[in-house]
Amino acid sequence: MKTHYDWYDLLVLTGFMPQKCHEDGTALCPRDTEDSRFLDSLLERTNTEFKRCGSYYVFDSTPPNASDWFSVVSKLVSGLESGSSVCACNIEFPLNAVVMQLKRLNLETVESCKGFHRPWQQNRNSRHGGAYVKFLNWRGALIAEAAFKSGGYCCELDSDKRLFINEGLDGILDLGLWLNRIPDIYEYRLPLREKQERRLLDLLEIPGVSGKEQIVGNHLLKILENRLDKVWKDEAGNVLGELSIPERRVDSPALLLSAHMDVKDSSGEGKEILKEGNILRRENGILGADDRAGIAAIINTIDILKQYRISCHLKFAFTVLEEVGMEGAEQIDKSFFEDVAFAVSLDRKGQTDIVVRSGSVEYCSESEAAFISFLSRRLWKNERFHYKPVEGGRSDLIVWSQLGIPSVNLSVGYSGEHTESERLNLDAWHRVQDLLLEIITHKTQVAARRR
Repeated sequence: MKTHYDWYDLLVLTGFMPQKCHEDGTALCPRDTEDSRFLDSLLERTNTEFKRCGSYYVFDSTPPNASDWFSVVSKLVSGLESGSSVCACNIEFPLNAVVMQLKRLNLETVESCKGFHRPWQQNRNSRHGGAYVKFLNWRGALIAEAAFKSGGYCCELDSDKRLFINEGLDGILDLGLWLNRIPDIYEYRLPLREKQERRLLDLLEIPGVSGKEQIVGNHLLKILENRLDKVWKDEAGNVLGELSIPERRVDSPALLLSAHMDVKDSSGEGKEILKEGNILRRENGILGADDRAGIAAIINTIDILKQYRISCHLKFAFTVLEEVGMEGAEQIDKSFFEDVAFAVSLDRKGQTDIVVRSGSVEYCSESEAAFISFLSRRLWKNERFHYKPVEGGRSDLIVWSQLGIPSVNLSVGYSGEHTESERLNLDAWHRVQDLLLEIITHKTQVAARRR
């Protein structure tokens, strides 16, 4: 382990947020009394010289030996991290900086463990028994994994949102300092976003006006045959499928994901798709995001579920003839829905709608909608991104509700559908994928507890 750090880096690695000040000094204003008590104990036990300037601690003396300082830190921390109000003293060393910097970057963690319980383990790069950080949601876990790997740090994300850091002690300390230099961590998700958008663009280029969905249906079959446990096309042309992770999940209630393959008209066929910032539109024709955006979002979610072996039992319905009156959905064999306990359709305009009714038809209970709203609030602090229950138009949910299946239809980001003014907000489209992943994992956990 490196034996000498300047005051700024030493305090960062302890889990604080110091400031560099003039004349090579470092200042720190503890955020609460718990941080103050922790810092006071550290300074007292290491016989450290410092100055007080109001609520600020100012350090311009020679910093203590890092080994001595971290030895005291290890004795004082409790390792009881839980929730968003965690302080530096609640985290097991050497993860103090990693956890606190992730929280600064708005990636909420719920648990961390140093993993190194014996001295000889501290220089081993071992996943098993190694250090990890567990995240509140998959969005945070995926962003952190992409960032760590971009920085050259070895890590592995498991199916429980735990990101194992396969580095020795020096590597974990270096990771904490590296995170401290990052102003915005979301840029590290750009490669995944670009990959997901390429799939969307491919789907938007495929014709498929109502009654002529064969090409897009065959395209979906090819994409899904290596992703799902079962996938087939029924007599009406609907593409249906099933996925269970692990396989034994097949005896648990299923969650249905649906979107429709047909587009309103052929005015967009062969016309150029334009990207202006985060907005997609087509030159002189409908874009077709209603509902190719829903299909692409579901496929992208399947890829994440498969990659990280996230527990689930899902059924899929990509329907035909939705734009002419839900005729495709009505022709699906009713036995397909026998074990479906809840359905999510991705076929709603706007950015934050949870369609829960259409006229006199109720799709789901208030509590179901409230829970999805709660998940969106956990994902995003900005109220503009919080999903809310609304009344919507007719869609395939009419068919699911007639079968007694509680259902919702979520906004996927398009507007001006069925016209040349159709637009797709890509930020909103990516957000609904984050929300869908949370719905799947929470529904799966609830089903497992009830078994």
